Amino acid sequence: MSPSAGADRWSHAYDPTSKVFRFSSWHLLPGDPDAFYEELHDIEAWPSWWPQVRSVEPIDDRSGYVAIRSFLPITLRLKLVALVDDSVSRTLRASLDGDLTGWSRFVVQPAGEGSLLHYDQEARVTKPGAASRFAGAARPLLVANHRSMMRTGLRALVRRAG
Repeated sequence: MSPSAGADRWSHAYDPTSKVFRFSSWHLLPGDPDAFYEELHDIEAWPSWWPQVRSVEPIDDRSGYVAIRSFLPITLRLKLVALVDDSVSRTLRASLDGDLTGWSRFVVQPAGEGSLLHYDQEARVTKPGAASRFAGAARPLLVANHRSMMRTGLRALVRRAG
């Protein structure tokens, strides 16, 4: 089973005038949920396996700066602060600040012989310049950019931990 084997469920809230994006996705993955959680937990290693995560600079044990870029020529610089880091429920939730403000969450659960990964994000585009000015009009491109990044990350996560 791969992250694109048809078991994925993607959704996003749509308001063409808003700079706020809400994403929710579910993915059936082959492998141990603890292994997936551990890979997602180790954010400093993300650039080694997730191509769109260009850099991670730790601030302390609960926060750091992350630079991400998918297929659009826009690099987003974010400060992530861990809000929930629970290995028992396999839940990671972080606040986002910088070019996006909001939050994101990963939850990994056992699912038969594999794992169910649930990802949620709510973020407002705050990056100065065109990305912010045209966030509403460019919504389909920004959503496709996000999905591309997440699909690539999921494939890499499965190769690494699955």
